[in-house]
Amino acid sequence: MNSFEPSSVSDAYHHKYAGKTLLIKVSGKTLLSEEMPILIQDIQSLAREGICFIMVCGAGEQNTRSYREYLAQTGQEWTEPQRVGGRRVTDAQQLHHGVLPAHRDIQAMFRQLLPEAVILEPQQLHCKHLSELGYVGDPQSVDGLHAGGIVVVSSVGSDGQHLLNVNADDTARAIAEQESTHLNEAIFVTETGGVLQKGHVAPLLWKEDIAEDGQHAYIDVTGGGGGMQKKLREARRILERIEKVVINGVAGVRQELERILGSGTLVAARSSILCEKPPHDGADDAIFDVLYQRNVESGHFRQRSPEELQELKKYVHLLKVSNSVLGAFALIPRGGSWMECATVCSDYNGSGVGDVIIREAQKKAQQIYAFASTPESTALFVRNGFGNLGCISALQKEHPAFFEYLPCVMRYDVRKRDPNFCTWHRESFAARK
Repeated sequence: MNSFEPSSVSDAYHHKYAGKTLLIKVSGKTLLSEEMPILIQDIQSLAREGICFIMVCGAGEQNTRSYREYLAQTGQEWTEPQRVGGRRVTDAQQLHHGVLPAHRDIQAMFRQLLPEAVILEPQQLHCKHLSELGYVGDPQSVDGLHAGGIVVVSSVGSDGQHLLNVNADDTARAIAEQESTHLNEAIFVTETGGVLQKGHVAPLLWKEDIAEDGQHAYIDVTGGGGGMQKKLREARRILERIEKVVINGVAGVRQELERILGSGTLVAARSSILCEKPPHDGADDAIFDVLYQRNVESGHFRQRSPEELQELKKYVHLLKVSNSVLGAFALIPRGGSWMECATVCSDYNGSGVGDVIIREAQKKAQQIYAFASTPESTALFVRNGFGNLGCISALQKEHPAFFEYLPCVMRYDVRKRDPNFCTWHRESFAARK
């Protein structure tokens, strides 16, 4: 996680999430982990802030454990269960001696650890019977989702005649698609802490890069039995209804709801991005303050006086998906049709969000200039149609008359920073395209 964030940020996010409904899907392995009590405590604490939770529980690990114990007691051999599309093929013996005992154990655990929660019964999870997979259900709808501030949905459903084994990712998708749910966001809790790319968690994935079967255009998610591929497949479907799905670890749940950048993978559609000036409610102000200070500490921004910072905030735009701030930029009027694009920042570096930020700025101006302090930021502007006119010190010495119409170049103090000067003109950019 990044550096410490002041309590004003968590307070801002509590304000934003109060009264909202979040779905949290938890794997069976996570339910058995030592971290589960921490997650329970976090949910209890956040629920007291007025946030509503629907918890969807997986049970794959518990099903296996219960069934293996039964087989050992009866002298039968264990064989790895067959999976089709991420669902476990379930015969009658597996249902009665693996799935149902595990379901009862999970219910008992929640009654003990989360007594204030409403725990739904299998008959409230209405399913289509996938008879070709045995006793497996495809969730269609769920009753009782608003029966309490915290609602727990199990991994067993019903078609009205049979109890059926249900994949939790399917249940999460069905809940999101249910019109009456009014779901705001979804979080998939997984042991990997997110979608791994070359051993590291990818901070942001775009829905447009995910195929209908869950495969990603640039990341191999087909290993490990296809579990992550299925998560991305369901995330893609869920994003037809809501704006944001997060895949992260146990600690990431609270971070997602209280900090600018959670510890996992945010999955969103580019079409869901909003670019807007922050409202004057203080919440987005607190978030921008932290983004700005981080970039000052890293050397990307110069430190402004409190008065300069307040003036800058008049021109700040935030890029957001739901309650997640993806980045920020300021467009400052500088005379005529010129605007300065400043404080371009994001905590989702390496995800292509920088290009999205610049393109949003270009929608709002005719002529833009920017001071690019690093090779990375210079490359960002250039690949989005800006011309790089070189470093400021060289321009001041070699072309002073040419830049008299932009006094900012001549006034710039290059003793501490000597950035490149990049310019963009809408008309010339359109002509090149």
